[in-house]
Amino acid sequence: MQRTLRTKLPSWLRLAVLAAIGAGILAGSLIPDFAPPSDYGFDQIVHASCYAGFAMLCVLLFRRSLIFGAALFGFSIMIELLQMAVPGRTGSWEDVAANLAGIVAGIAIVEFAVMRARTSKADDLSRTA
Repeated sequence: MQRTLRTKLPSWLRLAVLAAIGAGILAGSLIPDFAPPSDYGFDQIVHASCYAGFAMLCVLLFRRSLIFGAALFGFSIMIELLQMAVPGRTGSWEDVAANLAGIVAGIAIVEFAVMRARTSKADDLSRTA
């Protein structure tokens, strides 16, 4: 059996890594008067990129795409709502949409890579048999 990131790390450590990253995103999102520039859609690119990376890590560590996708989407909505109470910050539905796009893209990338690896492995096994 090939050992993967999921089988190498204990569950509590995988959860701790995700919790630390989530806390970092939460803290960074709630710093007053600290937001990425919104020129040329850069703000949405930052949102999508952060959530794509977070979603990819979630799926790589736990292989629960739908559960973590829904949890990350809820997390992003919560952050945008909390930002409305922070001076100098505003929550927006555009940011939620960018977050969702990043989540979907991140999950799709990992699922495609896993599918591709399985197909490649199956092809290798059929050639040797």
